[in-house]
Amino acid sequence: MLKQFAKKIEDIMRLIEETQSASFCHAEHSERSSARFLLAVSGGMDSMCLLDLFSQVVPNSDFAVAHCNFSLRGQESDGDQALVESRAQELGVKIFVKRFDTEGYAKDNGVSIEMAARDLRYAWFAELCAEHGYDVLSVAHNANDNA
Repeated sequence: MLKQFAKKIEDIMRLIEETQSASFCHAEHSERSSARFLLAVSGGMDSMCLLDLFSQVVPNSDFAVAHCNFSLRGQESDGDQALVESRAQELGVKIFVKRFDTEGYAKDNGVSIEMAARDLRYAWFAELCAEHGYDVLSVAHNANDNA
């Protein structure tokens, strides 16, 4: 599995580097030698596996972790945050954490909790990518997830 993952990452990096070299929109990041990844890590098995795979294949300077605490499950949400923070620290990986008022957003915008969480996380991920120069957002899903 690690070899397959490494191959996929190499393919993605090559594609991004080719795209960047043909584009002026990434001129501010042209001094970099490789693509940079932002990993969405929830604390679940899928995303923790993704983090561990990245740590074995990609230099720590080329990826960071983003963790959303949606404040929906009390201590359990805080426990997920602590787990992700601890693992990122063990690996020496930069981490971004944000706590959201998901229920308030859902109520204010007339959307479900699930849609609120989706809107909040992807807007924040886009901000992080733009602000810190990440080229790829990586999220973990398994074969049993619904797209």
